[in-house]
Amino acid sequence: MNEHVNLEVDQEEAANNGSLSTISVSIIVYMVILLMGFTLLPIESNAQSFGMVVGLVMATAVLVIRFPRVLSFHRPSVANMTFAIIAGSCLHIIAWSAPINIKSLEDWTSYDPLNKIVFGVFLCLLFPFAEEIYFRGLLFPIASLRLGKLVGATFSIMLFTLYHMTSDNCTPYVLIGGISLWLVNRSGTIIPSILMHITWNSIWLVRAAATSHI
Repeated sequence: MNEHVNLEVDQEEAANNGSLSTISVSIIVYMVILLMGFTLLPIESNAQSFGMVVGLVMATAVLVIRFPRVLSFHRPSVANMTFAIIAGSCLHIIAWSAPINIKSLEDWTSYDPLNKIVFGVFLCLLFPFAEEIYFRGLLFPIASLRLGKLVGATFSIMLFTLYHMTSDNCTPYVLIGGISLWLVNRSGTIIPSILMHITWNSIWLVRAAATSHI
């Protein structure tokens, strides 16, 4: 990976062992909230989706409080934004022949019209923002401070894929993770990877609607 990503941290801070312990606390916070959500919130409707977003927000807060200068929302170039949209679209060429995530499709078909709209907002906006900020905007650069960019990227991709482990086909998520990290590293901002993720999820929603004939 090249050196374009801008990790705005002091050298002393970069050498601090606290980066790994902060990541560990962040992951634990997310897992606790996620398990509580799956245990306490109803399966139907969008309650569990809300719990997942809350978990990501709280896990993100742990990292932001410890490393407030890492996350970057600098304005990206038109070329990076265009590539993000094309990449998010082309990934579906790889994934289209694979079975769609059965559980997600069952959730989608069981919702009433209002909950379908709410689910669409979660899927096409809230999840892409929350996941990209956590996995690529924070987890990757902070892990890279101690482990190097290659290991930090591998760590981020692995966790992102495990996060989607209920999927019937994890290959697209490995590709999404890798391309998103390349975009973040190249552009120095999280915006293109968010745009790519929004594109991917939006096309998935169209595919789910077409598959369920809704």
